[in-house]
Amino acid sequence: MRIAYFTDMYPPQVNGVATSVANLAFEIANKGHDVMIFTPVMSGIKRSRPEHKRVEIVSLISIPTGFYPEFKLSLFDFSKVIKHLRRFKPDIIHFHTPFTVGLDAVVASRFLNVPLVGTHHAYLNAPMFSFIKSDIMQSLASTISVKYCRFFYSYCDLQLSPSRKLIKYLKKSKFKDNLQHLPNPVSLDNIQPRDEAKVARTVKKLGLTDNVVIHYGRLSLEKRVDYVIRAFAKAVKINPKLSLLIIGDGPATKDLVSLSKELEIGDKCHFTGYIENHKLISSGMLYVANVFITASPMENQPMVVLEAMAHGLPIIGVDQAGMTELMDKNGILVKKADVNALAKAILEITGNRTLQRKMSATSTKLSQQFAAPQVAEQALNYYNQTISKYKQKPHSNPWKLSRLKELTEQLRHELSRHLRD
Repeated sequence: MRIAYFTDMYPPQVNGVATSVANLAFEIANKGHDVMIFTPVMSGIKRSRPEHKRVEIVSLISIPTGFYPEFKLSLFDFSKVIKHLRRFKPDIIHFHTPFTVGLDAVVASRFLNVPLVGTHHAYLNAPMFSFIKSDIMQSLASTISVKYCRFFYSYCDLQLSPSRKLIKYLKKSKFKDNLQHLPNPVSLDNIQPRDEAKVARTVKKLGLTDNVVIHYGRLSLEKRVDYVIRAFAKAVKINPKLSLLIIGDGPATKDLVSLSKELEIGDKCHFTGYIENHKLISSGMLYVANVFITASPMENQPMVVLEAMAHGLPIIGVDQAGMTELMDKNGILVKKADVNALAKAILEITGNRTLQRKMSATSTKLSQQFAAPQVAEQALNYYNQTISKYKQKPHSNPWKLSRLKELTEQLRHELSRHLRD
């Protein structure tokens, strides 16, 4: 099978969507299929990008968005997209983000008369826009996003989401009724067995104690890492033998480092900076931790949590969005991102080794359902089903390249009308 992926987020970008798309593409390629990935040019990022002989990357010219570092907005270069797709001859097109690259996917599927799949990687409700100070503006942003995405995904022959809770939300929001569940894939094969000697060396090198709370991922405002630091500051006053390890980088890094110093826990709070995902997962560094914590209220099915579970870590999180589905006696959920509740959870888990071991075993067991090979197999089954249905009932009016400008204007008009309704 030949599958074309369209995504605004892909390594070397640092986020869960980028990791999820790369994991799925590589696992599908491992099964003997060919994948072509269309993604914006990532100039200015020095980190490496993973490679696979059956995965071809097509870089689309892009410009910085200004509102978020590393997020690039591709310019509409449809002639380049069509040129590569005609050579590749995809059996199916799958977009992962409903932005400009996703628009390329929608238009290409109509021109080439190929079935279209779209994945919902993010929640569209108000907590997603928590970085907006005004509650009224949060609600407005959520309403506009729902209308926009409902229009965008209406072109899909199949919609996927890693969260069953999100699927219920989308159905309630009157999205097209072709939604299916596909978990995010974790490359369990890359996770090395626990090596106690290596753990001891890492603990010593980083200056950690033997009771470590870990947070890793993109350090940005909406992730509420400041709540994690404030909760840890309260917990460490009661148990001075705790350490906090924060792995990652992002626009909030400087503010978070300053916060740790302001709270006088600079010697207990360790920032490693960015570590490439595949190196972090294969290094065994996560084994130094006793518990993983996140305070984000807007997670769909966070890759960092899945990877932490695969390392056997108990999880502390917020009982909102997709986090609820990942918890079953493998950690503690607090009802909201409350500093005191998070601090209490830290102390409860780190202060009870028997509880840690039970939660650890449960996390490891639960993580198996996200193993990349079985998720890829499930994705391929969805693709085959969609292709079969499409052959019986293809798009009624394939678009023609000569009408590109006219059809683009038509899309814009329909979107404007949809947002007004």
